Amino acid sequence: MSLISKTPTSEDTNRSVNLRERFLSEALQRLVSAKADVMKARISLLWATGLI
Repeated sequence: MSLISKTPTSEDTNRSVNLRERFLSEALQRLVSAKADVMKARISLLWATGLI
């Protein structure tokens, strides 16, 4: 039995790039959502302490 290394095809490469882009997009969406949550919490704190 011989070992043959399989080189990635352009379809495999495109699929890999698409997956990375999708995961990046999802991570950026979570980051934006988390930053919005932090800002909401800060505003709530300021409001609760009477600073605004």
